[in-house]
Amino acid sequence: MTTRTISSGRTSSGLTVSSGNELKILSGGVAESTTVLSGGSEYVSNGGLTSGASVVYGGQEIVRKGGVASGTSVTGADAVEFDGQVVYGLAVGTMLNVAGSQIVEKGGITPEPTCSMTVERSSPPADRPSGPTRWEET
Repeated sequence: MTTRTISSGRTSSGLTVSSGNELKILSGGVAESTTVLSGGSEYVSNGGLTSGASVVYGGQEIVRKGGVASGTSVTGADAVEFDGQVVYGLAVGTMLNVAGSQIVEKGGITPEPTCSMTVERSSPPADRPSGPTRWEET
């Protein structure tokens, strides 16, 4: 596994994160137009920013408290192993495509995502009252 880190004052553009690898965007770091493939992960830390990311077919983007994701496109999430976009911080302008998934955890902030399909907002299971909100294809 390879971990690539974008630290304060640094900007990356056009990176691809493949299976088993991860990209960590630290406070003051910026990642633009990242592609996260199946089995890859992008982590946006407190104070970090990702813009225009594309999360495809089992990739994962995790936006931590204080982190910001803008304009992420999520396609074909593998709900068994990866959750597409998971938001504890702020996510704006998310586009959910075919089988795309966004989970907003407690404390996460996101307006309703734009969807390229019909979606349904479901409540968390009774045994997980503070669990995530999912947007799923119907």
